[in-house]
Amino acid sequence: MNKYEVEIDGKLYRVTIEEISEGERSEPKNNPRKNEEQNKTVQKSEPAPSTPSSNSGNGQKVTAPMPGNVLKVAVKEGQSVQKGDMVMILEAMKMENEIVAPADGTVSAIHVAEGQSVESDDVLFEI
Repeated sequence: MNKYEVEIDGKLYRVTIEEISEGERSEPKNNPRKNEEQNKTVQKSEPAPSTPSSNSGNGQKVTAPMPGNVLKVAVKEGQSVQKGDMVMILEAMKMENEIVAPADGTVSAIHVAEGQSVESDDVLFEI
């Protein structure tokens, strides 16, 4: 078995990969729900973006997790969103990445336009 660390959307995960021969099927060794402690994300050395303690956005700025191009802006300023709602799509390395609302709230500002290039940590919108 080989162990790796993989970064996805700015979060670092530890994964274990087992090589199997062709035609052989392997059942999961551990139930991920039973072993939640083992499946928690690994904290990056950089501090995570600050999040308010309440459930609302309260002026929270959402930044680009990677450089890319804004393909679609799905909301307008003043629009209410709920945590997890898709706000925009960022294309990076030929993949479309949904940027979602981190909290319930109202979109107070959109700082990018469709077709615009952004760098990592550029502010995309505020809730």
